[in-house]
Amino acid sequence: MLVVDDEEEVCLFLSGILKRKGCEVDTAADGQTAVDKASEFFFNLLITDLKMPKIDGMTVLKEVKKLNPYLEVIMVTGYPAAEKAAQAIKVGAYDFIAKFLAAARISETVEACLESQKISSGFIDNKELKALAEISRETVSYRDLALGMVKARRISFMVFDEKNR
Repeated sequence: MLVVDDEEEVCLFLSGILKRKGCEVDTAADGQTAVDKASEFFFNLLITDLKMPKIDGMTVLKEVKKLNPYLEVIMVTGYPAAEKAAQAIKVGAYDFIAKFLAAARISETVEACLESQKISSGFIDNKELKALAEISRETVSYRDLALGMVKARRISFMVFDEKNR
């Protein structure tokens, strides 16, 4: 899980809640660092502040969803506004929580979010999901390379499962 907030105390607070639940947690102090980490590492959940330096939480949400559409995102903010919450949900956020309610709601929201993620991914284990995300990234790299080499408009890959012929 990745927690993103420009306030160190908030990162520590949210990380502490998640770690007590047995979660592995990484943090980022700004939106750009979060997007960089999400492009390099696999996370199944991202909790991000809305207002931050460099790039804001809404941009983080859009960028990480491009990288991994299965990544669940919970937005937290000290400036709750109905229109921002609606916009975040429309773009793909799982939930939108006011910071002053975070202590009471974050645990239950994270549990509900992860349960929903299990159901929507067909109970794929995190290691399997991580492997699939890595294969997807590699396939895109090879596709681009192959298209450049053979000057084709389309290319397909076939994967064989030796166990289940």
